[in-house]
Amino acid sequence: MLSLEIQIITFGPEGLARVGTMTMPQLPGLRYFVSLQNPDRLPIEIPATLAVRDDVEIHEHYTRGSNVNRNVALSRGSSDIILFADDDLHYNAEGLKAVIKAFEDDPALDYATFIHTGGDNKSFPDHSFDLSGKDPKGYYMTAFELAVRRRSLPADMRYSNHFGLGMPVFGTGDDSIFFMRLQKSHLKGRFFPIEIVRHPAITTGNRRATPTVLRTQGGYLRLKYGMAEGLLRLLRDVPRRNAPLHLSLAHMLKGFFVVRKYLNADGSDRF
Repeated sequence: MLSLEIQIITFGPEGLARVGTMTMPQLPGLRYFVSLQNPDRLPIEIPATLAVRDDVEIHEHYTRGSNVNRNVALSRGSSDIILFADDDLHYNAEGLKAVIKAFEDDPALDYATFIHTGGDNKSFPDHSFDLSGKDPKGYYMTAFELAVRRRSLPADMRYSNHFGLGMPVFGTGDDSIFFMRLQKSHLKGRFFPIEIVRHPAITTGNRRATPTVLRTQGGYLRLKYGMAEGLLRLLRDVPRRNAPLHLSLAHMLKGFFVVRKYLNADGSDRF
């Protein structure tokens, strides 16, 4: 049986307290790795719900940035399958069993995405499909829907140093860039219409658009679709952003034109 590791990233004492309220089923071969950023070195109290669990490991470190946090967790991964997580999720046991089964049934499968429910009211295709081809219209990946086979990841397949919460230019999108790199690689990926987790809140990308979020959206379009198609999509998408039209256009264009200073065409970092 393949082992599964749910990598939860969080920040500070309040973040760890949220982890303590998560729904985390106990299953054979399943462990939870909590990557706790605490750059201000504040006193940490481990919630009682976590302290009694022998399937939960908490690793405290003093870095900043959600992208950096993901990379710390990846560097310490030890299970066959890694499932990415935030600190406010509620898993169901049958869904987690389905994640393991998907990889066991197909030894060539390198990564997979699943379904989450919750505050975004996100819709999903009702059929399984190959993630290396063209995505069905409207489909996009959210971080905690993604699982990867750890041994399949190339050594340089890590989260960008320039995208993510706390980054000055591109303040989100670290998960989208990582997923785009998976899709542009020669790895085999597949979507499964199986619910694995509930997320009560609204995800960052669906909140009111800030300048860093808008720059991220513009930069992502350039990397995903290239100069010509990406620019057409940007102009089409500007009115749909949750911000005044002139601000959306200005910040999305800035992200679109500066992103290649930071990332290569395949989404890997230039520095």
